[in-house]
Amino acid sequence: MTLSDTPLYEPPSFQKRRVFEEESAITAMAAHRGEPDSQCLLSSGRILFPIEVKKPYVLFVNQGIELGDAYNANSDRESAGPVRPLRQILGYMWCNGYRYGVLTSLEQTWFIRLHINNAGDQTRDIEVSPTVYHSQTNPTLLQSYLANSGQSQGNIARGQKVTVPSFKNMRLISQDECAATFRATWKGEDVVVKKCTVWKDHWKCQDAMEQLEHETKVYSFLHHLQGRYIPRMKIAGIADGIDLILVTEYAGTNIRNKDLTEADRMKIRTALSAIHKAQVLHGDLHRGNILIQEDGQDRHFKIIDFGLSKFMDDRKRLNDEMDELEKILA
Repeated sequence: MTLSDTPLYEPPSFQKRRVFEEESAITAMAAHRGEPDSQCLLSSGRILFPIEVKKPYVLFVNQGIELGDAYNANSDRESAGPVRPLRQILGYMWCNGYRYGVLTSLEQTWFIRLHINNAGDQTRDIEVSPTVYHSQTNPTLLQSYLANSGQSQGNIARGQKVTVPSFKNMRLISQDECAATFRATWKGEDVVVKKCTVWKDHWKCQDAMEQLEHETKVYSFLHHLQGRYIPRMKIAGIADGIDLILVTEYAGTNIRNKDLTEADRMKIRTALSAIHKAQVLHGDLHRGNILIQEDGQDRHFKIIDFGLSKFMDDRKRLNDEMDELEKILA
């Protein structure tokens, strides 16, 4: 074949379009509308395949185990391991008539194909590629996509890698199988470190990791209340590529064994009222999540632990939580 006869193929692009149907479970087709995180398409608008992107701690398969095997081992539990992500991308493919799809995280990628029968119809037989792993010379699809998007748009938000001073004098406050909380010294300050190991039993600990990430978002959202009604957030992110951490200032001990004056109760009510005014429901209010710090004759109170909180403007729910506080303070 001469150079002049060589066919030219248009390079695909990646972008979002709200044209997809999603099914909440494989057995219930087209339950509601939804959209994948991205898609590969030509400039003509023809979509080649949908792409679903998950965070590494939500979608991760141990080396030596294939995605299909992990799915089959957990298929009776919708939220376990790869079950929900795989069903989600398959829903986009089945409901919209696409033969191919991609499921990816920062660390791993899978290519998925639906088989077509002789009549040209999709079947329920699927084929999942072996896991594609990230390396320094072989980035995953997601990393390539972000790099491509960054070049074309110039405004992709990226996490910053920074050198963080080490924590010293770490003392355990609480611990369970998924997370731990420490009091420590950091940059000369008294802080509290909450951490969850990203790769430790990640399916079992997924809720704990999502709660810690959500708590970080709430602290950022309530930045105007930090230092007054909630602790100041110092830093948050993934440390050493292993631990998801949230670091806040040390704000005292809980009020479990404290005698409270009416002035103390009013300060606590004011703190929760300010949180509610920002349209945040705490969701897990008890004496262990209310801290007291004594400064001579003065007492300061802060509310902590927003892992189960919700953003809402439901006055009844917010008022009910204020009633719960009154029972706690009684």
